[in-house]
Amino acid sequence: MIGIHQGAAKLRYARDGESGPSVVLIHELGGSLDSWDGVVKALEKDFRILRYDMRGAGESETPAKGFTLDDWIEDLRDLLAATRLPQPYHLVGGAVGALIATGYALKYPEQLASVTLLAAALGASPARREEMIARTKVVLEKGMAEITDAALEKSYPPAVRHDPARFQRFRDTMLRANVQGYVYCNLVLANTNLEARLPELKVPTQFIAGIHDPLRTPAIVSALAAKVPGAKYEAVDSGHFMHVQTPRLVADKIRAFVTAHVK
Repeated sequence: MIGIHQGAAKLRYARDGESGPSVVLIHELGGSLDSWDGVVKALEKDFRILRYDMRGAGESETPAKGFTLDDWIEDLRDLLAATRLPQPYHLVGGAVGALIATGYALKYPEQLASVTLLAAALGASPARREEMIARTKVVLEKGMAEITDAALEKSYPPAVRHDPARFQRFRDTMLRANVQGYVYCNLVLANTNLEARLPELKVPTQFIAGIHDPLRTPAIVSALAAKVPGAKYEAVDSGHFMHVQTPRLVADKIRAFVTAHVK
């Protein structure tokens, strides 16, 4: 079921599955809820699934002014309440979606049963932050086409382009992205860092890295996992957008972790 929720920002969302634990899927920078199609197909028979276009992405609203991680967190809280998805929730975030999942887990741990972070983008080094801000200027001046292919060489490299049609759909989504929304989303990531707060996480958490990911390498992700008491870490044969590139593999990892932490 596809729906539109009008809260502080208008959000497009989808509900799949009719029974089982509640799983919430949060997409990546430049993507949309459609990024999870393959994962949902593998999970919808056994789980209640909510996915949505975050503020500034997909078909959700891009406000006239910029926004913050707190806005993203409250958007999700409001959407969960409006859709009446049963608690506790199992959050799954891909790349920048992991930033939202982590922020939510820090603020509302009592609502959650587990968190899965894929290629977790939880902050940026000073050098990386400068690159991201420079990228926003290029996008504003020349549009998404100017940066899409160069970005995909790292985030969706040839080694994980197993399905050419899937890759082309993802590329088309990036090319169609709302320029102002992409810029605002990019700036949230550039200006936010939750890495120092990871020891505060009280929710069972698993970190998954892709061995073909030069952006959030296994070394980077394993170092993040080491900061969270009791966290699980694994490197898999995938890339930065692993939920798009290897959906069956990711679905299996989600299923196992959620099943192990059903309350």
